[in-house]
Amino acid sequence: MANRTHPVYGSARVTLDLAQGFHEQGLDVRVITYEGVAELNKNTLPEGVDHTHIGTGPDDGIGRWPNLIRNLTRSLGKTDTEAVYVGVLTQANLLLAITNFASRRRRTTILTEHNTLSDTLRQSSQRRRIVLRTLISLTYPRTRSIVSVSTAVMRDIRRNMAHPTARHAVVFNPIDTAALQRRALHGESVLQIPHDVTMVACIAELKPAKNQTLLLRLLPHLPRYVHFALIGGGRDEGTLRELADQIGVADRVHFLGHLPNPWPTVRQCAASILVSQYEGYGLVAAESAAIGVMPIGVPVGGLAEVLEAVGGIQLIQSSIPRMADDIMHALGQTSSWTPTRALDWLQSYAPDAVAHRYLDLVPDETA
Repeated sequence: MANRTHPVYGSARVTLDLAQGFHEQGLDVRVITYEGVAELNKNTLPEGVDHTHIGTGPDDGIGRWPNLIRNLTRSLGKTDTEAVYVGVLTQANLLLAITNFASRRRRTTILTEHNTLSDTLRQSSQRRRIVLRTLISLTYPRTRSIVSVSTAVMRDIRRNMAHPTARHAVVFNPIDTAALQRRALHGESVLQIPHDVTMVACIAELKPAKNQTLLLRLLPHLPRYVHFALIGGGRDEGTLRELADQIGVADRVHFLGHLPNPWPTVRQCAASILVSQYEGYGLVAAESAAIGVMPIGVPVGGLAEVLEAVGGIQLIQSSIPRMADDIMHALGQTSSWTPTRALDWLQSYAPDAVAHRYLDLVPDETA
């Protein structure tokens, strides 16, 4: 475990922590991926966990789905698979749900939704929304349970689809607190922060949903000693750099890109911040609290629940000057903030504890 690298994207981190939790329960575990394979390799998988990557074929669009379904069916058929857990995105859930729908074999399947379905549908074209709703209504009811990573996600799923209430469960994401703390303590920071600078970290892919544009527009209303460290890459980086130049804050925004281990850098910061347009859970807020860094965030979706649980600071979205004042008020509390409340809560969501919650959803004859 000591040589494991830390995947950038939250979905990959959750997948690996959950796989570790199942493995610690004495189960045979295999992680199946069909895209983003660079995030999962021999350096990231827990020892004893297998990995299979299924090909998509030459088509990158909807035409790849028949290949994916066929390859997934073959992959699942190679073992005596009794229970299947899938998560991360609606697309991955749909892929498995359709595979089960078309299969002669009925598997115990638990789908985990990390995003609010409304947000997925809102970003889709009208035609794609119709297709998604139809596929979900046909395939999701064949699953054993639908697990949501927050109450906000569960409520959203209930609003968007007909599914028996008894089959819904809320299980927060696993957090390996001890591993995070080791990575924070034993790695190297990529920043040398001057003593007269207050650095605030934002760990997120640079894309519209994460709303880093708002962070940059807040900077002119904050004291000059407040800087933001943007950890993560993405398609918005060029646009954000241009905006920073235009509004005169380029010297106070630090684009650090993807960091294999961001936690030594985050640990040096006064706080972490998320101003996303939506969050199904808010993994970074929980991870920041786990290493003793106070999280600040807007109370959207599951992020509001995480901030409440770990004792983070909630920013009410309002005018930019008002939000800047609220950030300064929050930063004034960093010296007195302690992670005690967060660590007590996170203890209940260690990988093995979360895996046990999932196993409770499986019929006894299967488990």
